[in-house]
Amino acid sequence: LNHPPIEALFTVDEEVGMDGAFGLQKGFLSGTVMLNLDTEEDGDLCVGCAGGTDVNVSFQFKPDEEIE
Repeated sequence: LNHPPIEALFTVDEEVGMDGAFGLQKGFLSGTVMLNLDTEEDGDLCVGCAGGTDVNVSFQFKPDEEIE
């Protein structure tokens, strides 16, 4: 699977004031696509980006046997 470099950012104190995110300097990341993973409940995962819409998605994963 070919893809461009992957950048990851983990912030702290997000739930109590966004202290970690506010400390991020402009230009620190160079990617053009953002995937935000977040949750407030154990065992749940929220995938999103800055915005104001909630969507619940569920699916059954079945690997493609033709992919090596």
